Amino acid sequence: MALIRCKDCGHEISDKANVCPKCGNKIAASSKKDNGSIKIIGAVLVVALLIGGGILFLNKRGGTNGVDAGTANKTENTSEAVCFTEARLFC
Repeated sequence: MALIRCKDCGHEISDKANVCPKCGNKIAASSKKDNGSIKIIGAVLVVALLIGGGILFLNKRGGTNGVDAGTANKTENTSEAVCFTEARLFC
């Protein structure tokens, strides 16, 4: 529970109060702090970063094992390319 000040009398009141107990002034919704939206935005950013990091990690692991993608496609049918990419040895 956070405390905010009444705009009319300056009395400290709960951020959950609808009216000031001292002067009876209605507390506008804009003067109440809303931390819920900040938590949601933070959670979305964390999830997006985790997904992006996972994609980058998997792309680096599941790549062509150091062979340029263009080179691997051009020499895909030759025995040298198969030997190099599958066994990681020179035939």
